[in-house]
Amino acid sequence: MVEASEVFGLRAKVSEYSYVNRGDLDEKLSDLSRRDQHIALSGESRSGKSWLRQKVFPTANIVQCRINWSSQDVYNQVLSNLDHTIAVEKSSGKSTNVSGSVGAEGRFFSAKVRGDGALSHEERSDVVERYIGRNECDLNFVANLIKSSGRRLVIEDFHYMSANGQQDLAHDLKSLWDYEVFVVVVGVWSRANFLTTLNSELSGRIHEQRIGWTQPELELSFQKGCSALNLEVDNRVVSLAAKDSYFNIGNLQAIALNFVQNRMRGQLKGSGQTASENDHYQDACMEYAEQLEAKYTRFAEKVSEGIRIRKDSTRIYAHALWAIMEASDDDLIKGLSLDWIYQRARSRQARIIKPNLRSALKNLKQIQKEGVGRDVIISFDEVANTVELVDRSILFFRKYSTLRWPWEEMASKG
Repeated sequence: MVEASEVFGLRAKVSEYSYVNRGDLDEKLSDLSRRDQHIALSGESRSGKSWLRQKVFPTANIVQCRINWSSQDVYNQVLSNLDHTIAVEKSSGKSTNVSGSVGAEGRFFSAKVRGDGALSHEERSDVVERYIGRNECDLNFVANLIKSSGRRLVIEDFHYMSANGQQDLAHDLKSLWDYEVFVVVVGVWSRANFLTTLNSELSGRIHEQRIGWTQPELELSFQKGCSALNLEVDNRVVSLAAKDSYFNIGNLQAIALNFVQNRMRGQLKGSGQTASENDHYQDACMEYAEQLEAKYTRFAEKVSEGIRIRKDSTRIYAHALWAIMEASDDDLIKGLSLDWIYQRARSRQARIIKPNLRSALKNLKQIQKEGVGRDVIISFDEVANTVELVDRSILFFRKYSTLRWPWEEMASKG
């Protein structure tokens, strides 16, 4: 018998029980994979980008970017995934220590050295003969290793890279294309043809595919999963769950799992009474909001602490965040322009000037990075001057939670 947790919920691997091939995306991506092109998959966090990538590239060389990574960090991880080591020579006192592999990089030998007519056991010379290049800084060398592995390179969470790192990688993608290494780049951005904007030479060399969900597709995922569990669910609940997911499959999966488990228990939470479909659904949403509370409380605390330690800037950060987080669902999903935020922040604090506001927004990613965790909820696109919502779950959380954001109190003081 299939368990509810095998059908619904946030999963690292694809759940075939509730997987939906949206608009033949599987076939489209498979066709693109056979072309001499890079592929860019864009969409908000937990929108199913990785599920789609797993279906088409199950044995890929996956590089998971971390916050503020450079292009060099990416290549280091590429070589690490291929179990490749680089010869590095280090000296300590009178002895020389060599770490790493020398088979592919050069030849290694050691010899004892005479000093003042006597042979010292402590004095030895370890010599590494290295070829020029052939390391993580040599893009041709890295490209050849990727090609020989037979595994497609996939760069996940591209949006976590630093702005300079993104720019550098976009330029390297043109060189990798010349070397016949075709890369899949996965990340969160709202602007069309983002990588081509970073490097116009990628035009014609990369295909960008936006990954999103429609209301009917989300409903179909819910219904397909319920069929696998032999459950009939009121269409009104299915429709409401799809709406509350904010077009995000991760949210839909979490809501559906809680709902199905409540439905199978058959009782209203906290009582012995039989519950209605709506009761089960409301309980499911409240449970999911409780599951998210720790994440967004940590986000709020981290951001508040980050803006407190930035002297003479507390108010501008607070007013900016207040404007951002009180924006409508539709506006946040589309992205908020610098001008939009400036007008609303300045309506509360006339001393705010646009250049300072832009500098503050540029620091949002760094502030969220500080401390524990690596989640980025809000990001600023420096090219488009737009604040983007990386994680749409926060829209669900603010609908079903009464949490008051701490920066509102900061901003209210001046």
